[in-house]
Amino acid sequence: MRVIIAFALLFAFTSVQAQEPQSSGGAGAAKADTTQKKGLIFGVGPGESGDSSGKRGIHVELGNTKKIKDKYDIRWVMFDLGVNTYSFDGSLNLPRSLDVYELNYSRSLHFNVRIFEQRLAFGNKRHLSVFQGINFEWQNFHLQNDYLFEPGKPEVTPVLSDRPLSKNRFSTRLITAPIGLQLETNPDNMSKSFHLGAGVYGGFLYGASQRTRIEDSKDKNRVTDDFNLNKFRWGLLGRIGYGPINFYVQYSMTPLFKSGEGPELTPIQFGVTLIPY
Repeated sequence: MRVIIAFALLFAFTSVQAQEPQSSGGAGAAKADTTQKKGLIFGVGPGESGDSSGKRGIHVELGNTKKIKDKYDIRWVMFDLGVNTYSFDGSLNLPRSLDVYELNYSRSLHFNVRIFEQRLAFGNKRHLSVFQGINFEWQNFHLQNDYLFEPGKPEVTPVLSDRPLSKNRFSTRLITAPIGLQLETNPDNMSKSFHLGAGVYGGFLYGASQRTRIEDSKDKNRVTDDFNLNKFRWGLLGRIGYGPINFYVQYSMTPLFKSGEGPELTPIQFGVTLIPY
């Protein structure tokens, strides 16, 4: 792109200068003007040595782009592992009326694959940067009780299973895009840097299912449906850590289910980053 701009400037300027009268004096008498602006050096002056025409020309040189490269970075394939939960009316303790949604936390896992994340730092010391990326998320809610969600209903309809279940996992799959600010105390050596980040994320649901298995049996069942879930979500995120040890938390500002079609449960995820930035 910079090469194209340089040739465009060269063509436009030389076309105008070709119509101006020749200045008196040889090539040695002409004086060149140079201006440097944000990484580009613009020069206006005589042609190359040995050119007796005396015509003026323009040359564009790349300035010091090392600083730009040092401030920009991109990483591919990072991995977060955590726990899924949700809150109701600001509390993690659900009322008795919502026993259907009680979770087995040891099996309610959150998997997040950061396909890529790029950062652009501010200032010469690069302590503060803006980050953005694309994630694939798997949010698994393992239900403590043996309730099944009936698909295709106008609102969430849980039904108690007539047989005990050894597995009852309700899963949602999303594509999300985070953006925020990151603080690094030692950007030149990330393994000895304190990390602090905060931002927002937005995304959409591309799949949901409920997987069950009958106790003392190998019989498995999977039901795929939207289960009255909100398709589009956004929320807040935070990150903190030192060196390779990093933790994260996500708090959805969108309820799990559509308004009027299910309880007002707010999804929350927290955990550790296994493959950090």
